[in-house]
Amino acid sequence: SITGLPDTSWILGETCANEFYCLTSLQRKIIVKYYLEDWSDRQIAESLGVQTSSINGKRREAINILCKIYNVDPSTLKRVRKSGTLKDKTKR
Repeated sequence: SITGLPDTSWILGETCANEFYCLTSLQRKIIVKYYLEDWSDRQIAESLGVQTSSINGKRREAINILCKIYNVDPSTLKRVRKSGTLKDKTKR
């Protein structure tokens, strides 16, 4: 695990803040993998042996819960992937 990332006790809900306590352990794990470790829904699904759509749904559900707590519109949230490169569509 990278220094500074939530550890197992956070994911299990033992040391997380109240805002994150309302999420399931799986939702917390997905949030960490997706937003902090830059994994895709597909990578998370493969590591857990579940369907990608299941991970996507649980991640969106968790984000909606957190957005409601913090009074944020979920449509304003964007994730910028650190991995991969954007292809210039003008060069063909």
